[in-house]
Amino acid sequence: MAYADNKPRTIVDVGPTFQITLAGSVTKGDLIGDSSGWVAADADAGTAIPAFFVALDDGVSGDVIRATSIAVITSVTGATATNAVYCGATAGETADASPGEGDAQVVGVALSATSILLAPGLYATPAVG
Repeated sequence: MAYADNKPRTIVDVGPTFQITLAGSVTKGDLIGDSSGWVAADADAGTAIPAFFVALDDGVSGDVIRATSIAVITSVTGATATNAVYCGATAGETADASPGEGDAQVVGVALSATSILLAPGLYATPAVG
């Protein structure tokens, strides 16, 4: 079975939570990065937005939502336990292989065929300057 980052996502465990104000639309479980504010992260060539957090709520630009730096999500299918999970080329989504465009970013690890541990902030490189 091919890997799929299914929505709606089921988040079963999280680390510390905090609030952020969005600059774009996100869905619960989306990877979040910074592009002139908090938006859905992606590895799309030319517009790569590294992931830092995981959204715990749906929201649109201007909304204040809960986020976390670590979460377990059980709504994926086709994952392989112990394999890396990447920031996907589709905004907010994960992938089971480097999308081969933009900057490949490992954001977590597959725990089983249907469960992934996301900790994107451990892998993100913040801007310096």
